[in-house]
Amino acid sequence: MDTMSWPAVTDLGIATTTAVAWFVAAVTLHRGRRRTFGVLVVVALILTLLRGGSTAWLYSRGGWWLVQETAVLSLPLLAAAVCGVLCLAGEALLRAMLGATHKVSRFRVVLTLFAAGYASAAGPIVTVLSGAPVRTSTVVIAVSAVVGAVALTGLIIHPNPPPYTTPKGLTRRRMLGVTGAVAMVSGVTGSGLTFLPVPRLHLGGGDGGDHVPEDGTAVTDLRGPDVPIPGGSTHQHVITAAARSVPLSSGYSVNAWTYDGTLPGPTIDVHQGDLLEVTLRNGNIENGVTLHWHGYEIACGEDGVPGVTQEPVMPGEEFTYRFRADNPGTYWYHTHDAAAVRRGLYGCFVVRGSTLQEPDEPEDQDFIVPVHTFDGRVVIGDSDNVREEMARPDTPVRLRLINTDSRPHWFSLLGASFRVVAVDGRDINEPGERAQFNLRIPAGGRYDLTFTMPEDRVSLLVDHDLDAGLRVRPEGMVGRTLPDTTDDSRAWPDLDLHSYGEPTDLPFDPEGAFDREFDLVMDRRLVHVSGTPTYSKTVNGYTPPNIPTQLVDVRDLVLMTVVNRSFELRPWYLHGHSVYVVRRDGEAPTGSPIARDTFDVRPGEVWVVAFRAMNPGLWVNDCVEPAHGGDWAQPRLDYTGIYSPFDSQ
Repeated sequence: MDTMSWPAVTDLGIATTTAVAWFVAAVTLHRGRRRTFGVLVVVALILTLLRGGSTAWLYSRGGWWLVQETAVLSLPLLAAAVCGVLCLAGEALLRAMLGATHKVSRFRVVLTLFAAGYASAAGPIVTVLSGAPVRTSTVVIAVSAVVGAVALTGLIIHPNPPPYTTPKGLTRRRMLGVTGAVAMVSGVTGSGLTFLPVPRLHLGGGDGGDHVPEDGTAVTDLRGPDVPIPGGSTHQHVITAAARSVPLSSGYSVNAWTYDGTLPGPTIDVHQGDLLEVTLRNGNIENGVTLHWHGYEIACGEDGVPGVTQEPVMPGEEFTYRFRADNPGTYWYHTHDAAAVRRGLYGCFVVRGSTLQEPDEPEDQDFIVPVHTFDGRVVIGDSDNVREEMARPDTPVRLRLINTDSRPHWFSLLGASFRVVAVDGRDINEPGERAQFNLRIPAGGRYDLTFTMPEDRVSLLVDHDLDAGLRVRPEGMVGRTLPDTTDDSRAWPDLDLHSYGEPTDLPFDPEGAFDREFDLVMDRRLVHVSGTPTYSKTVNGYTPPNIPTQLVDVRDLVLMTVVNRSFELRPWYLHGHSVYVVRRDGEAPTGSPIARDTFDVRPGEVWVVAFRAMNPGLWVNDCVEPAHGGDWAQPRLDYTGIYSPFDSQ
């Protein structure tokens, strides 16, 4: 399900099969095989009805977003062609099926059947090559292509001279000339429409205002506080990025890019209200590096996005990030480039509760569990086999699970029941105790789970691998031989956060009015890049750098509909903000509201999320490529009055 949408694949398969059935019926009659022809026409008509049914089924699962081009173009075109078959050649069609047709009527039937075939084929072709949204240019080109193909087919299968006749005065040459002229004009018109100016801003129904006034604020001026809260501490770190060969626990060495020469980089562990000052130095990473604080709501000037909030830190240079750790939770940091993250430029970032607060419960035995993949090896920290930890029996244990990869991972806890107490650094309301459930964590996501340490070993598996992962042994029983688990977690269901925990009020009315409403429809289509046809990822039909920027004002209540029409997984992550899920595939959550910053939109899914815009800046929306950066489509969320001195848009 992560790599394709079965409803969409089924619909596409029925559409393709319908086109094939009409073409085969036309060719069969053209060759005079009347018995087979009758059966094929019936099959084609049944498939045409199924096509409408599959579209309705897809609509029921994902709504208008998943059937737009089918409803606007494909089905009307197919319906028109089938009506043409029945109206223009109904009698001849019946005669042909009964074996009593004559030559002129047979030609008419064959041509209308080809027309139905071309109309049927236009649907899946538009879906695959153009995607959504359907533009006027797509409709003009598709219709002209069908008309031109029908006319050209008529010229090919219609012999001249008689017994087949043409209207008086219309010779084959003239017909070909008229058809060519119509096709050329339509094609040029449709192609010309594709070059209409791309809107620079997406206002979401709000006021555009003055996007970048002369007295606007530079994003570089949006920096964090320079003092901790009273009683807090200041933490200063110097981190150096450099290439290095790093040995894993098995002895296998990784040619990695590292922060401070380790995998992962140094853990930054502070308390709520502490001031953090991190100086990043680039030792020898030629393409430059930054530090992006994944999921952390900080001032935009600290966000670490090259070309938007800062220039990349090149070899021999440095940059200092400064902000106050006001939000407790589990996070991570990394450079804002997909390839560099995969090679090792990442680390863990944990903000614990304030030292000024008295804990309500005994302090947890706390383990940070970052997962990454190097050369096909799934690694926890720097361990590519079993990582061992110790814990006191009958005491609470917290596992901070961090997926630093560009794909989801499945985590399974064996030997104890557990609670998921936080997701993406935000607490869950009254989390229930669960056992024998898998935790599917998306790329960049973090889950905090707790359990009470039993007298026996507890195993945390990653992707159901019994030969790796984390083993927590009870303290004081080192010499005791504890059997490894043989449970197969593959049969366990995934824990659905949509219904986990107890419901409570959201900080806004999900059924009320929103100041801005944006759609992010992720798809793929054929485009021209520097004159070369390229099959590219798109957002709302646009490819970079032509994706319109979403514009908001401070305090706007924003609703976003995130749609995945592609056949690939699309993790979604908006910098600088956490969002509440309002609906997923049309259904509202029944469990605890969760303020998330990262989630997967699987093929065919539609997520509706909302947030209050309270963090001015220019924020990248990573909703196309599982990791960040590169040449993938990254729409922006801009606040009015903010500009970037590095902005090339």
